[in-house]
Amino acid sequence: MRALTSIARAAVIRVAIRVAVRAAIPVAVLFVVLVAALPARPARADGMPSGPPPALRKQAWLEGKTAALRSRLAPSARAAETAALRARIGAPPEVPISIKHQWTHEVLVIVPPVPLLAGGPRLPPPPGRRRPRNAPPPLPPPPPVGALPASVTQPFLRCRFTERRTDIDPRLLPVVIRAAMQFNSSYVEIVSGYRAPKYNLMLRKKGHEVADDSQHSHGHAVDFRVAGVPTATLRDWVKSLALGGVGYYPDSAFVHADVGPVRFWKGK
Repeated sequence: MRALTSIARAAVIRVAIRVAVRAAIPVAVLFVVLVAALPARPARADGMPSGPPPALRKQAWLEGKTAALRSRLAPSARAAETAALRARIGAPPEVPISIKHQWTHEVLVIVPPVPLLAGGPRLPPPPGRRRPRNAPPPLPPPPPVGALPASVTQPFLRCRFTERRTDIDPRLLPVVIRAAMQFNSSYVEIVSGYRAPKYNLMLRKKGHEVADDSQHSHGHAVDFRVAGVPTATLRDWVKSLALGGVGYYPDSAFVHADVGPVRFWKGK
């Protein structure tokens, strides 16, 4: 709109100059007429008060925003927040779980409800073998993890080829977070989330191991791997949840988890 207004003003000025030249109107008179005819510039609409110098205006604007924020925060909430911060003084730092998307390279950082332990991933002993005496004790089952809001899951697990988004089943990302907590790992990699039907069809035509009506195309599946955890161990843990379908891909080193019918298969 500003560009169009500038072009229109320039056109009006050119026409007025031509008329003035033909009618022999003095330049000074023409200038006064044009200045009076031009509309005034609109006032700034950023909400900052006018009058004082820019530095003082900005300071007053920031103080107003801070006062409005404090007025929305109840005294009891402020006291609880202060008490929680004071309780963290001297406590060990929280180790977040970093969930990275393999293709978009975006990272979702989650602070688990139960802090991770030092020493890296902890794995159960192989089947049929006893746990060594000097091995750390097994980890308890991770607690339930609440669903993440759609404003987080939809953009993070969007289709990497079409950039389309869809509703993601709220049970998927909590499974990924619980897997990291179960094995005390702070890094998870997402291989695939939502796949648009167009992208799913393209992969199928190229010979990839994708189903015709994949759960990925409905936002009901996620493929992932957990750092430091063998794929077979992760597969067994996801199967124990009885959430839905579990796919095991040892060559690609990831596990498929969906919320469809309970079934199991092995890919490449």
